Amino acid sequence: MATENLNVTTKFNINQIAVIAQNECYAIGFLKLHKMKEQLIKFETSVLAKQKGFDIDCELFYITKDRPPMGYNLSAKESLSDNPQYNKYILVPTQSLLQKWLREVHNIDAFVVACYIGEDKHRYSYYITHPTDTDSDGCEALTYEEALEQALYECLHIVSETVA
Repeated sequence: MATENLNVTTKFNINQIAVIAQNECYAIGFLKLHKMKEQLIKFETSVLAKQKGFDIDCELFYITKDRPPMGYNLSAKESLSDNPQYNKYILVPTQSLLQKWLREVHNIDAFVVACYIGEDKHRYSYYITHPTDTDSDGCEALTYEEALEQALYECLHIVSETVA
């Protein structure tokens, strides 16, 4: 009797199998998508961004290099103020937010390109464009995020040349 029930519940037609397979693929894709997170910029880049006047509110901030980012509803105005209670905090934007700020406020654009070096092997390089100088490029990073971090850091140095 148990065998009969098993056979009855495991018989599917080809359309039902296709729907089940499709739903499982969507579920796997959904899980992968929700594991993705925006990349926060590193401490050194955050410090330089603050020096260059990055002024967009962020949910996280650094106090020191040795501590991970902390959460608090800190405004950019407080972080950039002369008040010693707040100016010790260094805002931590995502890479994409800093990239957008550089593009929209300073007309400096950074983008990353994959460079294939062999079968299933690649590195990432960045390119920077801005109106005050020739385009520049650099690095051979193992990940997209590493290349973008380096590009953003370089972009912030360009800000110092154009603002100062």
